[in-house]
This record gives sequence, structure tokens and C-alpha cells, in this order.
Amino acid sequence: MYTSVSILIAKKAYNMTKPARHSQLIRHPQPTRRLRLTRLARRHRFYPKLKEGEFRLLSFNNYQGTSCQLKTYQIDQAPPYIALSYTWGRARHRRGRPADWRYCIRLNGRQFEVQENLYDALRHIACTARYYKSLFWVDAVCIDQTNLNERSSQVRRMKEIFEKASCIYAWLGLPGNHEETRLAIKLMGDFRKYMCDGTAEHHDILAVRAALRRNPVAWPVNSDNETRKGWDGIYDIFNVYEQPYWGRTWIYQEVTTPVDVWFWCGYHTFDISYVDAVIDFGLVFSNLPGFHIKLLNSVGTTSYVVSIISARRYRQSGIRRRLIDQLFGMSTTSCTEPRDKVYVPLGHATDVTTDEWSIDYKRSLASVYIDVVRFYVFNVENPTLNVLGHVYIPADDSAFESLKRKHDPPVPSWVPDWRQIFRLEPFSSRNRGAYTTDLGYDPCPGTAVEAHIIGEVLKIRGIVMVELNVTALTDIWEENSSNILAIPRRWHDLFVSNESVTLDEPIRRALIGNAGRPSQDLDSQNGYGPRDQIVDWKFIDTQEDQLDSSMSQRKIGVIDDVTFVCFGKRMAMLTNGSIAIVPAAAKMGDQIALFHGGRCLYLVRPVPEQKNTFTFIGECYVDGFMDGAAMELNAQKGRESTLVQLV
Repeated sequence: MYTSVSILIAKKAYNMTKPARHSQLIRHPQPTRRLRLTRLARRHRFYPKLKEGEFRLLSFNNYQGTSCQLKTYQIDQAPPYIALSYTWGRARHRRGRPADWRYCIRLNGRQFEVQENLYDALRHIACTARYYKSLFWVDAVCIDQTNLNERSSQVRRMKEIFEKASCIYAWLGLPGNHEETRLAIKLMGDFRKYMCDGTAEHHDILAVRAALRRNPVAWPVNSDNETRKGWDGIYDIFNVYEQPYWGRTWIYQEVTTPVDVWFWCGYHTFDISYVDAVIDFGLVFSNLPGFHIKLLNSVGTTSYVVSIISARRYRQSGIRRRLIDQLFGMSTTSCTEPRDKVYVPLGHATDVTTDEWSIDYKRSLASVYIDVVRFYVFNVENPTLNVLGHVYIPADDSAFESLKRKHDPPVPSWVPDWRQIFRLEPFSSRNRGAYTTDLGYDPCPGTAVEAHIIGEVLKIRGIVMVELNVTALTDIWEENSSNILAIPRRWHDLFVSNESVTLDEPIRRALIGNAGRPSQDLDSQNGYGPRDQIVDWKFIDTQEDQLDSSMSQRKIGVIDDVTFVCFGKRMAMLTNGSIAIVPAAAKMGDQIALFHGGRCLYLVRPVPEQKNTFTFIGECYVDGFMDGAAMELNAQKGRESTLVQLV
């Protein structure tokens, strides 16, 4: 039983729907008896069948979070409730608990098994929820997970469930260090104060420098012990390797919802405005000397939390993105159910609705992923093959085991496997924030997509150019060094020294994909400036102190373009001497193909003893063939297009 002192502490720290704005470690008495843990608690199927538009909400019967009650409501008529966002599975800080323990609560009077991390969450939020009689929606408890029909139905309503919640509790797990967590939230509160009182603004380095002069301990380098501990706590909270919550696929459905979000790390709490502040400060701090790389990975431009907060800001401002762009953005996230990689973004896509998409967990994974290709090739006003640019085939000679991994069950080679953690932007389009621009390639002018999907086979009209085989390959550019363009430069030197200096210009043009820098005018023809540009190594080697601001930005742009075109790929030489940028999985003997309506060329591999049947390897750039020259070559040879079969 909780004492009156505990209740007073809780009352001071929380209001009816949300915890305190400033973090406070609330020390509750331990339960008087230990909950009996069983090795395997049998899950009772006692869920009454839900009617159309219904869902269940959870209430707590005690302050320990070990006894709960479920009740059914109409979603449109439900009382105020809180939605819980958390990570399925084990807790990140297990506190020495044996791995074979199983965790049970009493649900509607019966024993009910829950996962370890959810058990911890229920134990910590129960006091506040019980005291204020709050109702909760928790997917693992409120949905009958053994009923695939109910799961499919409730997932279709997930966006609505979170949007109608009075607020969202995001459970981050138990803190690694209570003191560091407390100081981290205090430091985030300082950042929030700077943002609110105008002493610092997003990406305003001068304002941040001024703020640091007034309060130098906010800087993580050469600051006092308390601030360093605070930054260590920030790292522990936001680093995806320490905190897997930020790498979840479902977080894009949950925390991006434009309602109040409160994060729980044990009994420490803070709201979404603290996250906004630390991200804005982290982005600026990353441009100042001495910012530690581990902090850059946690709250810098490439961190998971920045991607999530950006997605939330898109939703708040009314900007919605296409399904394919959201799939690309979430491709490095993880989820227990791989079908969710497609199901999660459906409710937020501009070009598809859940009403026209079948959410069904009984369907095979391959059929769900094939639906994405089917949608873009057949079911939109302007059929496109750009979706094929998201295919990544694992390379056997990759230096990273994770990039060699082949997932089971497999999907057809021409289907993007959204389980892959390696994310590459397609040649045929380039993502620019909320927009996607076409680079302007047109290898098959005057043609339209003609394709058929039969089972797991894609039949598509095109031509495989048997005279354009891969005859030489470089290594893969799959990791960065201090000299970011060291590998592309090595490719250049390898082919120029071994063949002829006449290849110098084609190679330097291929490295940049023969594409101009992005135009400032989004209404321009294809969003890009003049074509036929090449990499100027002398310009790249120029020291920063010898460049003015405009030339410095141009240099950054060139490096960005080369990275976009070449990272995760190889350079190849073809039978006719042409230079190509090809996927990492390319092998000697692979062939170049063009498909009607495609905005790029493609690399395919013949399937032995199967006529006109190929494994799809991915998009490729072939110098001199991206603007109709391939069609002209085929016309000269009297070669007509056929239905090419991809398996």
C-alpha cells in the first residue's frame, strides 16, 4: 500500500493527464509481496469479439501495475485515454534479472503474460494512472494478438487511436544511471529555456555562441563534471545502440502524432519540447569544434531522433509524403513483424489510403511487399518504375556481415526488401526533404511502362543489351574515411592507369552521375541545373581557407553529389569500354537492360537454362547511355523489345 507521502509526491509531480514538466525521481515503496514469476504463463483467450469501430482500454486496479481491467468502447465515443508507445521484448537495462524469467499480470482476474519491457512500463506508470483513474491503450494487451483478423482490423485504426488520445506516454525503459538521467533532463531544460527566451534559434550558430558565453557549462567540452554527466545522460537517452526505442518502425506512427508526448525513463519524465530543444542545439553544436562524435551520432543530422522529430514536424505543418518516400525514410528501423514496414506508413501517405490497401497479417510477406511495386507500376495516374531503384541485393564480398545478410523468407529479386538496413537513394530520383525530384534521365524516350505481375514474376517490356556486359569491377564504397572521396578517387586512378587517359573525363562525369547541382527553383523542369558536369579533383583539393562562402558551398555540393551517386556501389567497365556505376552485388558477366517507361538503366543477371529470364540486380548509370543512346543503338541493330521476365 502506498503512503500518503507518496500520493502527495505524485500529486505534486503530475496533473490529470501528464507528468511533471521538470524531471523528478519519485521513490515509491516496494510492493509488500513479490509477484510470482512463472516460466511460461499460458495466455488465456478471453477477449470478447470487437464490433466495428470498437477498441479496448486498460485501467489499473492497484498502484503496483500488476492487476488491470479491460473494457470495450466505441473509438468515436471513448472517454479520455493515454496511448502507450514502447519497445516490445526485453528491457534494455535488466538489472541482473535472469533471462528465463517470464512476467505476468492479472488481467480481468486472470493470469496474463507480458513482455519484460512492458512489465517495467506498467509498474512505473501505474501509480499516476491509478491515482488519476487514467485509461490506457496498450497494443499488446488491448489487442488479441492471437487473432489475426482483429490485429489487421486494429492496425487499420492505429493512426486514429493515437490521434484521438489525450496524450502519449513513450516508455524509454529503466535508466542506465539515475544521476546522469536527471542531469540530462536538467540540461535539456536549459536548452529549452534558451530556445524559448530567444537566446538561441535553430541553426543560428552566433546565437548559440552568445548563449555559451553567458553559460559556458552548457558546452559538453571543457565543462564542469555535472554538465559532462548530463551530456552522458543525453547520449544514453538518444543513442539508438543504447536506446533501441528510437530505432522502432512503429515510432513513426506514434510519436509523430501531433498530440502531447511525454517520455518516461524509469520515474524520470520530460515532454517532447525537451527533445525539440536538444535536437536544435545538437544540430548547431555539431558545427562547433570539439563536439564528440558519439553525441553527433545521438542528436546530429543523421541520428534516428532527428529523423523522427522531422517527421513529426512534417505532420504538424500539414506536409504529407508519398508512401515510397516514407518507406525509404523508415528503411533502417526495426520491427518484430516485417509486414509492419509497409503497414505503418499507410495512414500518413499522400498517394494511398488504408481503405484501398489490404492490411492482412494472414498474407505472405512477399505478397505484401509486391503490393508496393504493384501500386506504383499499375495503380497510379503516372505509372513509374522508380520503385525498382529501392532494390538492394546483398553483396557477398561486403566487408560488413549485416550487408551480406540474406533475409528469410526471401522476396523476388525485383521487389525492394524493406527488411534491409542499408538505405540508398535511387538513381532515378533524389529525395530533397519533403520533395522528390527527377534527375532528368530518359534512356527510353517516348515509351510507357508495360508490365505484368504473375505470382512472384515480373514481366516487363524492354531490351537486355547482351553486348553491354560487365568486364571489370572495382571494390565497393561502403564506409567513409577521413578523406571522404578517397575510394572514388581510387576508382578513377585504377581505370585511368590501366586503360587510357581517354577515360579520364567519362570517369569523372560518371562519378557525379552527369547531373547538375539542384536548382533553387523547385518549379524548374527537373529540379536540377545544367547537365554534363564532371568532378574537378583540383577544385576538391583546394583548402577551405582559399575559398569564399559560395565556392565552399559548391565544393560541399559536389562532394554530396558524388556520395549520392557512388556510395554503396561500384564502378564497372563494360564490353564496349563504357564506364558505369553499378550496384554492390554486381558480378562479371551481368548485363545492362532498358525497360520501357524507365527513368534509368538496370543491371540484370541471366538465370541459367531459362530463356529470357533474369535476376534483377538494381539500377545503374552508364555514361553516354542515359538520354536515348541505348534506344538508338538497338534501332541500328534492328533489335525489338520483348517481355523480359524477372524472378
